[in-house]
Amino acid sequence: MNDPAVEWIWGAAVANAIIEYPQYGADAAWSLLENRYISQEAIIQIFADGLAGPSRDAVLKALTELASFIGAHPGIGVYAPERYGLTKRLEEWRRKELIETVWRDPLDHVPWLYPPMRLLTALLPTEKACFLTLLEKTRLPLAVAQALDSPEIFERLDLLLELLLLAPDTSEDDTGNRWSWNRNLTAPKLLAATLKHAKEALDPRSDTRSIENLDAQAAPIFAAVAKTLLKRNDGVFLAFQWLGHLIGEEHRQSNRSSEIWHPTRAAMSALAEAMAGLDIGLDQGLRAFQLILPAPSRLEEMRKSGIGDQEMGWVTSATDAFLATTLTEQADARSQTRAPAATSLIALYHSVLIRRDQGLYVFQQDPFPTWRHWQPAQLYLSMDAPVAEWESGWRSLAEQRRRAFMTHDDTQADDPSFFHACVGLSLVDYLAFGAIARPKEAWECWLSLFDCVFSAALQLNWVRHDRWRHLLAKAFARLPHIRRVDDVEEMAAQLSRLGGDDELLVWCSAMILDNGVEAPLLAQAMLTHRVNLTARLADFIAWEEREGTRRPTSPLAEKAKEIMHVLHSGRHLLRPT
Repeated sequence: MNDPAVEWIWGAAVANAIIEYPQYGADAAWSLLENRYISQEAIIQIFADGLAGPSRDAVLKALTELASFIGAHPGIGVYAPERYGLTKRLEEWRRKELIETVWRDPLDHVPWLYPPMRLLTALLPTEKACFLTLLEKTRLPLAVAQALDSPEIFERLDLLLELLLLAPDTSEDDTGNRWSWNRNLTAPKLLAATLKHAKEALDPRSDTRSIENLDAQAAPIFAAVAKTLLKRNDGVFLAFQWLGHLIGEEHRQSNRSSEIWHPTRAAMSALAEAMAGLDIGLDQGLRAFQLILPAPSRLEEMRKSGIGDQEMGWVTSATDAFLATTLTEQADARSQTRAPAATSLIALYHSVLIRRDQGLYVFQQDPFPTWRHWQPAQLYLSMDAPVAEWESGWRSLAEQRRRAFMTHDDTQADDPSFFHACVGLSLVDYLAFGAIARPKEAWECWLSLFDCVFSAALQLNWVRHDRWRHLLAKAFARLPHIRRVDDVEEMAAQLSRLGGDDELLVWCSAMILDNGVEAPLLAQAMLTHRVNLTARLADFIAWEEREGTRRPTSPLAEKAKEIMHVLHSGRHLLRPT
């Protein structure tokens, strides 16, 4: 049976022994792992008292020995059979050059636990800088994460901010005017701890607050984090790297079915606004992301081949880096995107498309377009000929689309084209419904988008061809708003271009009718183009409900029945003219 008083006595004895013989501090800590009946709280208390008195040097030496011991023996926190694998993965991680690997650590799934790590918290009251220095001495992300995962640290925002300001720099200037990561861990791990702090402080599981309300409540937290971060010597580099990571994480979270709120979006917004307020933008972003963005020499090779890098991996993508830089240029803290920056960012965006970056992938269940598409679309608005600029990007991807036709060759080569098509749909929205409406250009952009997307939507051998058809249907949903609702002749003309694909015709017609157009008027107008909407609806319903079909009736078939009911109740006699 455990006796807290006895455990405290043992802990005090061990602490005093360590102070008396600091060279054996690591060995004494190892004994704590073997014996659960020694109070670590007693050791921490005596160490903290010793740091404020004549025993300071002895305590620091003992804790330094402990940190060095962990750095030399990273397998100490896992079971013996797992140590070899951990050592190998750690060697691979240490060869990587990107600070992103600190946040998306491939070792995170390893159940690493070394209880004596808690002894380092004795430094927090009086020796915060030394606490951070010793964490760096471990050279182990798992150890740093365990130390900062203590409730006494991540639950206190003031302490997190103080530690963030004191943490060692993470970057150094290389020749060639770029920043590189110097492999320090504490500052990026502290930024990750602020996300945990916000999530625990607001506790989205505690009530039914909306995501918007939670984002608003998290905004002051991350405004303080951003302000502190940008006071650091390496603040710009670290801010860009963290923003790129947050953008990538938000993208990955969209592929998860969970409805639980996460503070990622609030952190992104606060950080971009703070950076824009200090006039941080494109130039600094290119320096920070030089290892991630396509190299000019490699880009020329990709342009000639038209294929792209096809690089994969869960690190910050070139798309995330581009969006991070774009967010700082388009933040509310600026009145508008600076014209030279917009031109350079469009060129950068086109290079990301050519590269065929992994961040361009749109997950199957994602709604689209999203803010990832709206940001590039806003850049086109600052151009003299936005539609022509968008078309130029589409033409540059012709070789990738050609390869995508051959499913045995390259089934994912259409990803950049689909992303760019979503940007085109976003551009239609901005031109039609923006603060300054440009209806003529919106119509021009819609026609261009239709011409580009329609051929892709017909390629049934594409594994993900349905998303192209869905995109085309969404484009038709905009049509009544770009033209007048009563301009049924033009809408009928565009529907007639869809040809003999009953499903696509029903889908696009339903989108038009859901946006204010009357079904009888549209059906009558389509007769002038030799398209009998009533008959096509009936054929589609008959096919969906044919005998022997095991799958349930599709929602589109139910919608087709609703339209048929409206047409019949209108008593319009529809015959080809």
